[in-house]
Amino acid sequence: MNTELKDTPAQAHVHVLERRVEFEGPIFTIVNDAVRFAAGDQARRQYMVHNNAVAIVALREGIAGVPEILLIRQYRHPVQALLWEIPAGLCDHEGEAPLLAAQRELAEEAGLEASEWIPSVSYLSSPGCSTENLDIFIATGVSAVRQGAVGADFVRVEEEREIVAQWWPLAEVHQAVLRRDLRSPSLVLGVLAARDYLRDHPILSA
Repeated sequence: MNTELKDTPAQAHVHVLERRVEFEGPIFTIVNDAVRFAAGDQARRQYMVHNNAVAIVALREGIAGVPEILLIRQYRHPVQALLWEIPAGLCDHEGEAPLLAAQRELAEEAGLEASEWIPSVSYLSSPGCSTENLDIFIATGVSAVRQGAVGADFVRVEEEREIVAQWWPLAEVHQAVLRRDLRSPSLVLGVLAARDYLRDHPILSA
């Protein structure tokens, strides 16, 4: 038995008997696999092969040194709700590293850039049905994006045209998470990561 507290890749854990592509789109593909487990059981598993993604916890000092976090409000059609989230997006540019994707998304969604970027938590969005991995970065030293920088000239359309960006006290957002008033998974994990970060870095650049 492996006692290491770490997720373990296991591509050969099951034998794939058949693989069918049921749908193929620009962001995700639906795959239908017939698999056989080591004990001999057979089953079908359907899942999304999904682009990976990034999210950004942008932090600054507010009034009287109170830590603030940048949230954006965006309509999400599958749940038909306006959600407060942290800036996020897909790694959908060819060969784009997660950090570069995060820097681009902060510029595109909030018109901001940051002088310091710290890799934080990483999670599988829904491992029972999707391959998507999401990396969260903490960004400090936040300022308006410079003209000509990556993402500065991005033109928002559709849901993104309606984005509202607002700074909130981190403690207030944390309480809203605990009340179950905020449910975006990247926001929930990002708030926990931010609180942990601030225990070692109490001073932020405005």
